[in-house]
Amino acid sequence: MPVTAKYVELGPFEVSESCGYLFLFLPVGSPDHIADMIDTMVKGRGGDALIDVTSSSSTSYYLLGGSNCVQLRGKVVKFSK
Repeated sequence: MPVTAKYVELGPFEVSESCGYLFLFLPVGSPDHIADMIDTMVKGRGGDALIDVTSSSSTSYYLLGGSNCVQLRGKVVKFSK
């Protein structure tokens, strides 16, 4: 959603990563939902929104399992009055 209000950036780009794992092809955990990752990043800085957001994911397989990771990157902003 486009941000039309005035805002102040609360720092440089933030990066958050969450991974889920497989062991013998049985899920041991799953990555956090992107919406939850965004909320955590914004609340951690005391901001209102995240701008310039990019995300990526990667899957790796190993001898006895694998991993699925999601990476989120963006700037936390606080709206000014």
